Amino acid sequence: MDVACMDVAALDVAAMLSGNPNRRRRGLFYLAAVIAPGLALLLRLGLEQRYGALPHYILLYPVVLLVAMLGDAWAGLLVTITAALLTDYYVLPPFTSLRSLTRPTPSAWRSSA
Repeated sequence: MDVACMDVAALDVAAMLSGNPNRRRRGLFYLAAVIAPGLALLLRLGLEQRYGALPHYILLYPVVLLVAMLGDAWAGLLVTITAALLTDYYVLPPFTSLRSLTRPTPSAWRSSA
């Protein structure tokens, strides 16, 4: 075995034992992408009870922006999807359902015209 190969193998083992800081950092952004929209939604619902109706996405825009800017593209996509699903389920009528994601039928188009 070559000495250079042994050095690379020793570095790989040392990196595995110490933990990769980039992987940990990325994991924290993925965790924030799931938790932060929920916290923003809870804050929004609390403010809505106290002050009345608020715009639907008012507190989710900064959360999505921050996670997407500080994290990578996948964390940005995850936070966007999480925020959209939570808002659709808890904020948009009909409440506590994902009906607004379903495709309207042609009969629904005729009745709204």
